[in-house]
Amino acid sequence: MQGKKPELLSPAGSLESVYAAVENGCDAVYMGGKNFSARYYAQNFSDDELKKAIEYCHLRNVKIYITVNTLYKEKELAPLLEFIREIYEIGADAVIVQDFGAAMLIKKIFPDLPLHGSTQMTAHHVSDVEFLKQAGFQRVVLSRELYLEEIKQIIKDTGVEVECFVHGALCVSYSGQCLMSSMIGGRSGNRGRCAQPCRLPYQLFKNSNIETDKEKYLLSPKDILTLERIPDLIQMGVHSFKIEGRMKRPEYVGGVTRLYRKYIDLYFEENWNGKIDEKDIKTLQQLFNRGGFSQGYIHNHKLGGIHMMSVERPKNWGLYLGKVIAYDRKRKKCTIQTVEDLQPGDGIEIWTEKLPHPGTMITSTSKAGDHIILSIEGNILPNAYVYKTKDQLLLHQIQSTYEKQSKVPVYAYVKAKRNQPLLLQVWTDTGHEVTMEGQIVEKAQNHPLSTEIVVKQIKKTGNTPFEMIHIESEIGENSYINIQSINELRRNVLGELEKKIIQSFYRSSPMLTWKGQLKTLQQEKETEKKFTVLIQKASQLTPALQKGVSRIYLELEGFCLEEIRESCILCHREGIECFIALPSIERSYIEQGLNVSIKELEDIEIDGYLVRTYGQVQKTKISKKQVIIDYSLNTFNRSAIQSWKEYGIETITVSPELTIDEIKEMGQEDQEIVVYGYLPVMTTEQCPVGNELGQKKKYKYCSYKNNKDNYFLLDRKGEKFYIQRNCKLCFTKIYNSKPIFLLEQMDEIRELPISFFRMQFVLEEPEEIREIIQGYIHGPKHHHWLIEKRKREGYTRGHYFRGVE
Repeated sequence: MQGKKPELLSPAGSLESVYAAVENGCDAVYMGGKNFSARYYAQNFSDDELKKAIEYCHLRNVKIYITVNTLYKEKELAPLLEFIREIYEIGADAVIVQDFGAAMLIKKIFPDLPLHGSTQMTAHHVSDVEFLKQAGFQRVVLSRELYLEEIKQIIKDTGVEVECFVHGALCVSYSGQCLMSSMIGGRSGNRGRCAQPCRLPYQLFKNSNIETDKEKYLLSPKDILTLERIPDLIQMGVHSFKIEGRMKRPEYVGGVTRLYRKYIDLYFEENWNGKIDEKDIKTLQQLFNRGGFSQGYIHNHKLGGIHMMSVERPKNWGLYLGKVIAYDRKRKKCTIQTVEDLQPGDGIEIWTEKLPHPGTMITSTSKAGDHIILSIEGNILPNAYVYKTKDQLLLHQIQSTYEKQSKVPVYAYVKAKRNQPLLLQVWTDTGHEVTMEGQIVEKAQNHPLSTEIVVKQIKKTGNTPFEMIHIESEIGENSYINIQSINELRRNVLGELEKKIIQSFYRSSPMLTWKGQLKTLQQEKETEKKFTVLIQKASQLTPALQKGVSRIYLELEGFCLEEIRESCILCHREGIECFIALPSIERSYIEQGLNVSIKELEDIEIDGYLVRTYGQVQKTKISKKQVIIDYSLNTFNRSAIQSWKEYGIETITVSPELTIDEIKEMGQEDQEIVVYGYLPVMTTEQCPVGNELGQKKKYKYCSYKNNKDNYFLLDRKGEKFYIQRNCKLCFTKIYNSKPIFLLEQMDEIRELPISFFRMQFVLEEPEEIREIIQGYIHGPKHHHWLIEKRKREGYTRGHYFRGVE
C-alpha cells in the first residue's frame, strides 16, 4: 500500500526560516503576522515581509498558510478582518483559525478563502471534524493526543483534509483547553502568549504531605519524532504532515524539513527498507530535543506516560557527548571521555546537581573516543553527563542549503527570422507562459546570428528567480539583431513571467464590507438573573437543592444512569432544571468507559445538555432538549454568540478570560458566566500521579489506581493545583490553585448583560457548598463572614477585573 504523497508543512517565524523551509523541500509554510497569531513571541512578519514571503513561495510552487489562530476580543475583530483582507488580496492560500466567531465572519466575507481549523479548536473526534466540515472548514488540524486508529476513522468517515503534527514540541494539555498560564499570570495560551508553566518544576502533594523528595518537571513532555510512522500516516490518508517550530531557528526548520522530505520521498521508492538512519536521528537530537523524543500518542494513548515526559529538564539537552572522568577543582581542568566528534565552535554542557549547568566553547578538533581536557569552572563530579549543545559544522551545512535561493526552472522557445520581430516564449512546469516580440530581425551585413549566441544570451537569467533548463531555437539564415535587443527582450519576458505567476494568486476583495457583519445583536428585554450550580458527584446534590438555584449541571463522568434518574426527580421536585454536563474530551475510549450514553440520556427526564465540544453540538442537534454551550468552546465575541444562535443555541457560557467591560461590549442577555469555582486549567492524557508513583512499582505502564487520596501539584510559590484523576479512563484534569470568588463584587456583576451566574464545585464538602450557594443567592451584605473566611483561605477574581494579554 502506497497512498497519496502528503503535503510537508513547515513553520516559519522569520523570512530566513521561510527560505530554510522552502530550500529544504517543504510543500507549504505556515506563518503569522505581527498580530493575531498563536506565537506572539516569535519574530513574525510585517506586512511587507508577508508579501515578500508569499511571492517567494508562490514562485516556487509552495503554498502559504497564515495563522490567525487565537481568540479575538470584540474590538479586535475589525482590525483582524482588515488584516485578512490584505492577505486575501495578495494570495494567501488559507488561514488557520481557532476563534469560531472569527471563522464564521471570514467565511461570510471571504467565501473562497480556505479555512483550516487550528489544533486550538480541540478537534479529537469524528463528530468534531464533521461539525467543522459542515461549518465550512476545508481542513482540520487534529489534536495531538490522537492515535492512529482514531485518525484513520476520522479520515474515513468525514473525507476532510486532515493535518497532523509529526515533529516538535508537544503541549501536555489538549490545545485550546489550557488556562494555566492565563490564570497564573495573565498570559493566555489562547491568545498566543503562553508563559509555559508546563515547563516549570513541581512536587507531588498527597492530602497534606509532600510525596516527592525533590522538584521535577512533571508536566514537561518530550518533543515528538515520527519518522518511523511515516508509512502508517501516508497509508491512512493524512493530507498534511506538520512540523512544529515557529519559535525555532532557521537551521532547525531547514534541518527537520530536509529529513522529513527525505523519508517521505523514500517511502515512494520501491527499494526503501523502511529503516531510519541513526545519523539522521542524531541530527534531529542535535537540533533540539528534551531528553530524546517520543512518538507522542500516535501509537496508543495508553503507552505514553512517563516515557513521554522530560522530568529532569524541560529545555534543549543537545546530543549525548560522554562522561566526566576527572575534575581538578584547583586547576579547573575537566577530563571527558567522548563518544562524538568535536570541532572548533561546538558548544558543550556538563550536567551538575544544581543549575545552571556549566558550559564552554570547543577550540580544538577531537574524534569520538578521545579523552579531552577542558578549562571549565563548576561543581563538577566524576561520571557527570556531558552534552554537545551546538554543532557548528551541522549549522553551517544547513545554512548553506538556503543562503543561495533556488531558481525556478523555465523553458524557452526563441525565433529570429529576417524582417520579423524577435520572438521569445517562456513557460514553467506549473503552466504559466509569456510570449513577447522584440525588435525586427535584419539581414546580416557581416556577422549573422548563430544559435549558440542567441541561446547564450537567453540563458543569462541573472538576478531573476528563474533558471533556463531547455531552450528551443529557430534562427534564420543570414539574420541579425544586436545583443542588447536580445537581452532587453529576455528581461522583459522574465519580468512579465514573474509578475504573472505572482499575480495569478491575487484576489479582489469582495464589495461586501464587514461593518454590516459586526452589527450589534438585538438586545433581549432584561431577564431575571438566575443562579446555576455544577456538581461532580451525587453526594454534592443535596446541598445544591436550594431555593434560588434555577439549574443544576451533573458532571456525566461522576454519575451512573440510576443516579442521574434520581437526581432529576429531586431537582424537579424543587422546581430546578437538571442538565447533564458532557465530557470536555469525548474520544471513543472515553465514550466506551462512561456509565451512560447520550442515547440513554435522551430517554430520561433531563432538561438539557451542557456541551463542551463541537462534536457534542453535532450530536445533540436533533435532540429536543435544551443545549447550552460551555466556556470550553472559548466564546470571546459577539460573532461567536451570533453564530451559535444561528445553530439554534440560545445560552452560551462566555470565556472566563474576558473582563466585565469586555462582556459588556458583547452586550447580550441570556448568557452565562462562572462566578464561583475552581477552574480546570489543564485537560490532559498525562497523569503526574501515575507517572511518578506508578513507575515506582516497576510496572511498564502506570498501574497506580489509588482513588482514595487527593493529589496536588505544588509549585515553587507554594500553590497547590488539584489533580482530578479518572483512573478508569486514564484521563486527568488539573484545577487552579484558588477558586474564583466574586461574592463581594456581585452587585456589580449582576449589572452585566448576563442572565445566568454559575457556581461550580469540585472538592468542596456539602456544608461548604451550602454556605457558598446561600451567600451568592442572598448577597454580600448578609454573608460578610463568608467573604472574610475566603480571604483567609485565598481566592481569585479571575480575569473579570484584570483581563488577559
